[in-house]
Amino acid sequence: MHGVAEGPAELRRILAEARVVSSRAENPGTRSGAAIYFATLEGGVEAFWKRGDVDPPGVQGVRNEVAAYEIACILGWDDLLPVVAYRIERTETGVDAEIASIELLVLGEDGFGPDNFTDDEIERAGVFDALIANTDRSGHNWRATPDGVGGHSLKLYDHESALTSTPDLNANSSFWAKI
Repeated sequence: MHGVAEGPAELRRILAEARVVSSRAENPGTRSGAAIYFATLEGGVEAFWKRGDVDPPGVQGVRNEVAAYEIACILGWDDLLPVVAYRIERTETGVDAEIASIELLVLGEDGFGPDNFTDDEIERAGVFDALIANTDRSGHNWRATPDGVGGHSLKLYDHESALTSTPDLNANSSFWAKI
């Protein structure tokens, strides 16, 4: 991450309020390419921007992203990349405000398998997926981030498909299947 935030509350404020200074499409050839952007915010913070007016993720996907993060915060778990709801007011043009989720983008790698994390991280991720009925963590949607001492830590992301149904967790969560 670029930019400096003094603690979780300040980071959430920056994600929710900082002006987007540049953006580029995530992967225009994918099903969600019209909705997901990499955004650089004022101060150099980089994030994923997911539009709520494009399905997927849609407004419900934005709500799910934020709700999953809030649940992790209530549990005292820092295993998720921070995410907030974001609203753009376009009153001058008469267009309705856009609802979006904006999720912190951190340095790390996406290709690590579950066996590369501690038993505690695997168990927390599996239990979290069960708790939020995650339907989209089979082999992806987590990142190994530098832990500051030469290793890495597990960070979960992309919860737009959670909280909507009761999934077959063995098929939909690599971490639940592991535990």
